[in-house]
Amino acid sequence: MASFSIDVLPSPALNHDTLLQYSARLKALRLRSLKGDTKSFISKYESEVGQPEDFWLARLRNDRAVHLILARDSTESSDLELLQKQWVGFVVIVAPSRGNVKHTGQRSSAEWEMSALYIEPDVRGQGLGKRLVEATIDYIGKHGFKDEGETPVCLTSVRHGNDSALGLYQKLGFFVIEPNEHIEKEGRSYLATQLRFDFQQMP
Repeated sequence: MASFSIDVLPSPALNHDTLLQYSARLKALRLRSLKGDTKSFISKYESEVGQPEDFWLARLRNDRAVHLILARDSTESSDLELLQKQWVGFVVIVAPSRGNVKHTGQRSSAEWEMSALYIEPDVRGQGLGKRLVEATIDYIGKHGFKDEGETPVCLTSVRHGNDSALGLYQKLGFFVIEPNEHIEKEGRSYLATQLRFDFQQMP
């Protein structure tokens, strides 16, 4: 029976060849997500499929981006290296920059973003989306700004019509802060629901 693991993609990669392999794996997943879930993502498959290698490498070299990889291991070993596993999903977390820390009174919020989440269709229905969101919350809880007066929060946006994702996030503690967020991209306008997870409310 297949088992699944969630791994933080090492950054920087061990070497350039490994970086190229990471990039190729993520590119394939990303393009499948855009082509298969057109109503869930704002980015378009047609806009990214022809992008050069540097476009994909730049995503991995972004020092504020963290990639959590959902991988399937069909063997009995749980000690396989990440590239030996079958990648079946991902979530991208974007860390805040110091310039984006918002100060309100005596507190300030270090705003992290869960910017993309995807799971291959053939492994859906097994609670893996829940695991990826929980892994995101756990990662931010461990790596959020710990300086005095700063509290990490996680923001995410769900395109209107993606009710399953919206419901999942709310069950896991996200709450709506903007029900009709207007997003402009590539000359198109979209409506989304913006949500927030407040780590200060965690026990």
